[in-house]
Amino acid sequence: MYYYLIPESFEANSIRLYKATAFPTKWTFVKTLVEGGDFVDNSIVNFHNKWWLFAATTSNDTLPLFYADDLLGPWQEHPESPIVKGNKHIARSSGRVLLYEDRLFRYTMDVNPPSGTHQI
Repeated sequence: MYYYLIPESFEANSIRLYKATAFPTKWTFVKTLVEGGDFVDNSIVNFHNKWWLFAATTSNDTLPLFYADDLLGPWQEHPESPIVKGNKHIARSSGRVLLYEDRLFRYTMDVNPPSGTHQI
């Protein structure tokens, strides 16, 4: 069994894949999956023999969607992407994508108001 990790790498303007060489303490860079964006809270899932990658942006209101036939790519942006635009209530992912009765469900983080703030 292999373990993979997609850490936060928005400062590198990319989505990067790592593989465990000694789980859980040692990870090796495998490759850059997607370049050219400030992607955060990436969620990846294999569904109907394709890989799907939900990749929110640091603006917290946009959710691009990428897909590939193989985990290592090549990755392409979906023609309908972004699938969320201008909505800070649902764009940012929050955890893994779940499969239930042949449907995908994605947890979201409502960041309006921004995380860490409270209204009284």
